[in-house]
Amino acid sequence: MTDSNSLEPIRILIVDDHPVVRHGLRNLLSIHSDFEIVGEAEDGAQVFPILAANKTDVILLDIQMRGQAASMSPGVCFNHIHKSKLSS
Repeated sequence: MTDSNSLEPIRILIVDDHPVVRHGLRNLLSIHSDFEIVGEAEDGAQVFPILAANKTDVILLDIQMRGQAASMSPGVCFNHIHKSKLSS
């Protein structure tokens, strides 16, 4: 979570298999200076490279996503984010 005195935005990754949903969320969140969209992914295979390349605070994850949704469990994502924060 971002400190209220900090100027750093909350970094968000949007993961959904529907382009319209990703686009809508990006547009909605982009109007707020407190948020920074670090990327979008349409399936699980795209998520981990984005996480590896970007500091990410929040993942907006479609839990009913087709394809590799099982590999994108919240626990797996949290562990990946937590490890990347420890190494940065």
